[in-house]
Amino acid sequence: MFHVTSGASGYFENMWLWTADHDIDDPLNTQLNILVGRGMLIESSAPVWLYGTASEHAALYQYQFEGANTVVAGMIQSVLYFAFSLALAYRQRFAT
Repeated sequence: MFHVTSGASGYFENMWLWTADHDIDDPLNTQLNILVGRGMLIESSAPVWLYGTASEHAALYQYQFEGANTVVAGMIQSVLYFAFSLALAYRQRFAT
C-alpha cells in the first residue's frame, strides 16, 4: 500500500493504511476474501519519522523495515487481516 524507497525521506503523521477486509453491506457478512498483499515498506537510508500511523489487514506484512536506518516510529498500530487463516492461504499469491 505504501513504499518509502531507499533514497527517500519523510515525515508521516496521522496516516492510516487500510483495506476493507469484509463486506459490511452484506447483512450475512459472507464476503471475507478482500485483501491486499503488503502494508508499509520502508527501505530508506535517510531519516523517516512515523507518528500515529496504522497499517492494517495486509496478508504478508503490516510494517516492513528492509535495510532502513534512522527510523523513528511512535504510536504505530498494526492489525492482522480479519480472516487471518484465509490470509495464510492467500500468501502465495503475493509472494512475487
